[in-house]
Amino acid sequence: DSAYIGENAREALNFQITVVIGYFICWILIFLLIGVALLPLLWIANIIFCIMAAVATSKGESYRYPLALRLIN
Repeated sequence: DSAYIGENAREALNFQITVVIGYFICWILIFLLIGVALLPLLWIANIIFCIMAAVATSKGESYRYPLALRLIN
């Protein structure tokens, strides 16, 4: 429908796929005790970036998530 909506939806999906990959890596690293510290950091970063994206898109601006893998174009 709208190119603006499609662009922001792809960007959000790419970021959430990146977050899931990060959670999987943290889960593996739990056995080395590094993942225990990284899981809450990843969770907080996800919430902060999602709020920043929601604010930007509510103003009609496009938002590019930092550190997101661009898997879906």
